[in-house]
Amino acid sequence: LRTTPSMDAGSDKHQLLAFQQLFAQLPEILEEGRQAGHDVDSDPMLTLDQPGLVRRYLVAEDWNVESAARRLRATVAWRHRWDVLEYYREGAAKHFYTDGSNSGAEMYFADSLHVDRQGRPYMVGRVGFCSSERMHPWRHLRAAIFCIERLAIKVIQSGGGYGSYILDIADPGVRGTVSGTGGGPGPRSKESMNRHYQEGAGSDASQELLDEFGELNSGMSVLRAALKIGGEHYPEFMSRIVVLHADMVFSLAFRVFRLWAHPRTRDKFVFLGGWADPPLERLQEWYELRSGAAAAGGWTVMRLFVAQSKTWT
Repeated sequence: LRTTPSMDAGSDKHQLLAFQQLFAQLPEILEEGRQAGHDVDSDPMLTLDQPGLVRRYLVAEDWNVESAARRLRATVAWRHRWDVLEYYREGAAKHFYTDGSNSGAEMYFADSLHVDRQGRPYMVGRVGFCSSERMHPWRHLRAAIFCIERLAIKVIQSGGGYGSYILDIADPGVRGTVSGTGGGPGPRSKESMNRHYQEGAGSDASQELLDEFGELNSGMSVLRAALKIGGEHYPEFMSRIVVLHADMVFSLAFRVFRLWAHPRTRDKFVFLGGWADPPLERLQEWYELRSGAAAAGGWTVMRLFVAQSKTWT
């Protein structure tokens, strides 16, 4: 994906015409957002690279102008409804990743602060750092979308077209110390013991959001909401999602939640190092892994991410 108004070599006249048509509609779409109350002109996603924005939505909708325009309008409306601009306030990363200000976020992934072999940014995560017993569903979801938003803007600024995500399923061996508190020795956390769910936190959101996502009363329902947001409102930002050390349980669960992902996203999952997967060494094709933190997403990455993201620039 190139983020310029020019077309890639081999693109046909239909794609060029589709681009011209949607790009011509963009001012009207953004003005509708302004009239609805969204501060469009302060929104980096909508202003930093408008030709690239148009192309992402066209690619995601197979160059159907009507569908891409409808989806882009929905994204502008969602960004206002979700109050995305809160993510750009000073100290946002520290707020969303600190237990004192966002208790129960239990975040387990962050910007790696590295780039792949093509110079493109990527996220890293360790599922084991998320305690299903302590996670607050809506606070976790809001923090998760903050991280996705941050990576998306970084992708735009880098001009690389896409980012990616390395997610390690294996137990990290140590307990998390930044947001996520899972992992390490001792009994595994149990979702059935989650006091937030027991106290009704699944409905701790506006009626508008509950109408859109329903009550979030389990980890799978939170994942489903996150996949819906990522798929619908961050199209064509990920080149791949690499899952490491997937066991049989995760592989079976994946058969269910992959159906919640946008169809174009489903084929971007790559499994390595699991019980029936290619070896981890294949990571070297895409990433120059010079540190354990960069490769596996340890808590060190989370700490550095928060420390280096005190302000939004």
